[in-house]
Amino acid sequence: MPPTRKKGVDIWFLSILLFITFGGFLIFLSAAMTFLVQHGTTQFVSAITTQSIALVIGLAALFLFSHIHYRFWRKHALVILAVTAVLTTLVLVPGLGIGYQGGVTRWLPLGPITFQPAELLQIGFVIYFAAWLSGVTTKIA
Repeated sequence: MPPTRKKGVDIWFLSILLFITFGGFLIFLSAAMTFLVQHGTTQFVSAITTQSIALVIGLAALFLFSHIHYRFWRKHALVILAVTAVLTTLVLVPGLGIGYQGGVTRWLPLGPITFQPAELLQIGFVIYFAAWLSGVTTKIA
């Protein structure tokens, strides 16, 4: 049996991904200019800093998760979907979910920050659906 060769990074895919990511960041900057006009420089700088930190965290997560073999995601897809679904339903627990400006509670507190578990549910669903499709296509072939 010949030794398996580890493939490198798909440069085209990574380039397109980075182009879209930084394009979205520039679009955010363009939209955030209204903060500068309405609230002054400090709010604008705060928004840019927050988005920059989120961008760096996202790129670090991209690097980290790209080194996890796809079989791990396939093996744990149902668990990932279940955990993200439970997190999403936790916003309905009185006193646990947070709503902003009198709106619907869609956020969960996580220490000094809050997050929307529905965003994790989207990722969990994509992982589960991809695992399901890979099982279906192997049975067809």
